[in-house]
Amino acid sequence: MVQMDIDGIPSSSNDEYVADGLECVSLKFVRNVDEIEDAEAYAPEYVYQHFGENENIVGYKNFSLTIVYSEATMKCYPIIKYDKKMDEAKEGVQADDIMIKLKDQLPVEQMEMQVESLDEFRAVLAKEDNFKPYGELIAKFSSGGKDFQIYKNEDSNPEFERYLTRTQTLALWYIHAAEYTDTSDDKWMHFFIYEARRRTDGVDGNTYALAGYCSLYRYYGYPERIRPRIAQILLLPQYRECGIGASFLNRIYKDLATMKEVMDVTAEDPADGFLYLRDYVEALNLSTLSEFSPEKLKEGFTEEMYTAANKAFKTNKRQARRIYEILRLRSIGKKDEAALKAFRLDVKKRLDIPMRRTDKDWKKINAALDEEEINQVAASTLSNEEKMKQLQQLYEAEVELYKKTIERMDKMDEFSFPYPPYPIQLDLMRELDTCLENKKTGIFESPTGTGKSLSVLCATLSWLEKYNKTEEERLKNILNEKDEAEGEKDWMLAYKKKKEQNILKDDARNEMEKRDKVKEKIRKAEERREENKKRGRREKKEEDEDDDCVVEDEIEVDQEKEEEEPITCKKIFYASRTHSQLDQILQELGKTRFRPRVVSLFSRSILCVNEDVLALKTNSLINERCMELRKKTATKREPGKAIITLHPCSCDYYKADAIEALTNEIISCRLTNASEVVKEGKESLACPYFASRRSIPLAELVLLPYQVLLHEKTRSSWGIDIKDNVVIIDEAHNVIQTIGSLYTSELTLPTLTAALSLLRQYCDQFRLRLSARNLANIRLFITFVASLEAFLRNVKSASTLKIEEIILKCNLVDISLFSISDYMEKVDLCRKMHGFYLRSMRGILKERQEKSTGVAALLKKKKEEVAPPPSPTVSPPQRVGSPLFTIKSFLDSLLNPCEDGRILVEPGKSLKFILLNPGARLQSLVSLTHSSLLVGGTMEPAGVLIAALTYSTVDGDYESPSSEISRFSCSHVVPNENVMAMVIGCGSNGQRLELKMENRGNEQVLSSLCSSLLSLTRLSPSGSVIFFPSYSFLNTFIAYCEKTKVMKEFESIKSLFIEKQGAQDASKLLVDYSRAARSTKGALLLAVMGGRLSEGINFNDELGRSVIIVGLPYANRGSIELQERMKYLDGQRSGRGNELYESLCWHAVNQAVGRALRHRNDWASIILVDYRFMSAGEGKVSG
Repeated sequence: MVQMDIDGIPSSSNDEYVADGLECVSLKFVRNVDEIEDAEAYAPEYVYQHFGENENIVGYKNFSLTIVYSEATMKCYPIIKYDKKMDEAKEGVQADDIMIKLKDQLPVEQMEMQVESLDEFRAVLAKEDNFKPYGELIAKFSSGGKDFQIYKNEDSNPEFERYLTRTQTLALWYIHAAEYTDTSDDKWMHFFIYEARRRTDGVDGNTYALAGYCSLYRYYGYPERIRPRIAQILLLPQYRECGIGASFLNRIYKDLATMKEVMDVTAEDPADGFLYLRDYVEALNLSTLSEFSPEKLKEGFTEEMYTAANKAFKTNKRQARRIYEILRLRSIGKKDEAALKAFRLDVKKRLDIPMRRTDKDWKKINAALDEEEINQVAASTLSNEEKMKQLQQLYEAEVELYKKTIERMDKMDEFSFPYPPYPIQLDLMRELDTCLENKKTGIFESPTGTGKSLSVLCATLSWLEKYNKTEEERLKNILNEKDEAEGEKDWMLAYKKKKEQNILKDDARNEMEKRDKVKEKIRKAEERREENKKRGRREKKEEDEDDDCVVEDEIEVDQEKEEEEPITCKKIFYASRTHSQLDQILQELGKTRFRPRVVSLFSRSILCVNEDVLALKTNSLINERCMELRKKTATKREPGKAIITLHPCSCDYYKADAIEALTNEIISCRLTNASEVVKEGKESLACPYFASRRSIPLAELVLLPYQVLLHEKTRSSWGIDIKDNVVIIDEAHNVIQTIGSLYTSELTLPTLTAALSLLRQYCDQFRLRLSARNLANIRLFITFVASLEAFLRNVKSASTLKIEEIILKCNLVDISLFSISDYMEKVDLCRKMHGFYLRSMRGILKERQEKSTGVAALLKKKKEEVAPPPSPTVSPPQRVGSPLFTIKSFLDSLLNPCEDGRILVEPGKSLKFILLNPGARLQSLVSLTHSSLLVGGTMEPAGVLIAALTYSTVDGDYESPSSEISRFSCSHVVPNENVMAMVIGCGSNGQRLELKMENRGNEQVLSSLCSSLLSLTRLSPSGSVIFFPSYSFLNTFIAYCEKTKVMKEFESIKSLFIEKQGAQDASKLLVDYSRAARSTKGALLLAVMGGRLSEGINFNDELGRSVIIVGLPYANRGSIELQERMKYLDGQRSGRGNELYESLCWHAVNQAVGRALRHRNDWASIILVDYRFMSAGEGKVSG
């Protein structure tokens, strides 16, 4: 390298003629002469290389030096201004020759880069538009509305060497001890970043402005590799503080990572600014690796982390360890003291290594030094106390630097996305944020692979943080406002202003008090948690039987108190279809920096820890048994004394103190997922189900299944208050159908007959023990059931009735259905009748066994003699729920005040309550919320959903225009070249494949279909999935294939798997198919659209190299239920019924299509087999 000279500066006694170089020197960057005057001036960071160590310029009064650079070619023109020059003869000091000092720092061969007249500089600028960057274009990106291009140059030529030297003159002003690179050394490589602007002179192409450069030296790495070392990196001042520095360095790393000969990347004497930039870039990069996930960071730095970082980004081991520490610190919650302590010890352990002297070190010292020298070494060794103090200082300094990087990561990423987000992810998060800010309802479509769940979490939790902060500031500002009435001369106006301001302040004060209560309750929860931890776990011992138990009445009292003074906070309700999907949301949350107070609301079947209750398997029976145990008491009566309660509750896990302790664990963010809560519940003898429910008010993120959120009564019973909170409905493409199924209730004739018999037996057996009031109410209930049973038994034709019509036809006008429902709930009649029902069933079974005589008894005896002994693994017979639960559900449906409720009557079989417009329930839910976000992978066609949100009332009144609904659809991350989509409308023999219902049994059509599918199966590698419109057509196709021996041809090409209707082990089928699909032969799966394998299943990579859609899965128009719904919707607006009919079909198609292409690098063929796809499918198939 060429070392730059550093001259001394003569001193002067006259300070008036001495100028501080850092204050009087500036740089400008222009494209034409007219810009010079108004161009922004930038101060240099160093001037000592030009003007000496003192950085002073001597000999001029009011001196200024502006060096104007051409922004592309880097030629310069110095502009010198001053009022007066020092008189050398008078002062005895020679004034600095500015032009010579500037030229002294230029290489000899580059003197022409500095021009001395404006005309010369004008001639230089005239050629700027023709400048073309040197080297190879390796990247393009946009930032802040500007386009940038990055070029790499590994080869050298005289023209490039001159250009490189000109750019490196800037280093003298901005890099400490900067040097020119030796252009004769071929081991140098250089990267340049330019702003590219479209030419405005009519010539095609761009003009360029240099934004920065980076020079690296390729050091040797054994045996035949290189170790590039960054020697200089400079971003021009006008391009700083806009984020392109990180993008520039990141793309350099990515380019080096593609070079096999690169061992790792290092930096030469990095300045603090570069350390900060490198840490930020590498932290973003390494955070995308699974080896650096928050879960693995907790386990400490491993060789696997270094290997993964080096392989992906050529990170050296020392830097990988540093980034590990940054990311681990970032992943730790502020209140997680245990995790912070573990992190602190881990970092100090590393810092302690250079201070440590082992026995081997002392042996070397003893061998090499004399006694006096050994004593000196020993004296210089730090004591333990000094060592600990120094370690703490080093640790604090290190963490301070780490925190700057973490702050930038959080600040630069507006949503704290854990990885560098794709543009579509940023677009999605910004749309979500806008929707939340404007309190709107949004429909968001985000295909698999776009990081939907992570994007939604980051956007909503970022908004929640921002909301809480701005809301608190708003309330404080209101409380601190000055009296608006002060100075008002009109006393009436002053009084009005004063009153309005006082109301605002009272509201703000109340809100602040609520917020303070929340904080106080959380603080107490954490304190109690620590106390419980010290006290130890409660054990299941005999003496605990006398502990106070929480009975349901007490729980209700607590709830009433909370209703009087609710202590709650702004929260996000995140609903999805299955428990596994909610668990996945928690896993995604773990990847982020967010640590909200989160609670997962699952059913008793998931959260119950009482083994006796869980053994019942069925949800309804588990719920019944739970209620029984909580209300069951053990009592005794002594002569002449009142009844004494011995054990108020017989469930060992339903204890007030234990449930409170478990609730504190959840609120303190120590337990997040259901498995953690269940495990802790078992160990501490606390009920996870009730602890989770009690955690709702203080939770910020509530994960819950559809049926809890979407059903109003269930929502109320669980204590879910969605008013002014955010609701997210995931997989929302089927939300309308889900609501419809939740409100559907079916009552069969056998159920009514059994219930009627049961109620009459109950009355006969307990008539003398029942009070007159109870007996009257039960008889009223019997009348209700008997009326329904008689109507269903005697009705002759199928019909559809409104609620008032069924009441009239069953002669229930004089019966108060509300009174019956209220009585059943108050006395818990369903649960009490359940025990009687079980005894009754056992009695009937015993009676039948006793009546077995003659041949029947003999056959039974013979069967018992030859029957093998029962296997110990066989489960005992399952308990069956009482028919009263079904009747109660139907009764609640009749009490539902809605115009769109209908009862479908099937003579002699069933009464079925349905909602003709389930969308009205969705709109009523949405209207309560701060904002509702309906998210799905395939939301199209969305017409029915939009209509449901715009026609809010059950009468079909128009509520809100569709413009009030935000809509956003992400493009797919899979490149177009990775997808082959085609429609097959005719078979190879020319037969039109129009697979309508009437054609599905046509042998010519089936023959042509078989021929087409055989050809496609042969062409497709690995796994192929064929979706049929229905199980009946699938069975027809299979029967034809077997009849014509075509099935054997399919089996010879690929291993064949078939989805069957009914109780099939879908998980085993998938495992077997997956194994076969990855084999050499491959596999073929025949499935059904709308079936279990068409939603929520990933056929990625080899599992779905082709997805073939056969036919259109239109619903049966003959269905009375569908006809009624379409008729009702058409009554609201013409055509809405057909929209529903079409959407049911296309949603099923889109769901099936979406099973393949699950990530960016996936590829597959999507083949639509039906002539109707050529016209009907346009714009309806997602993606």
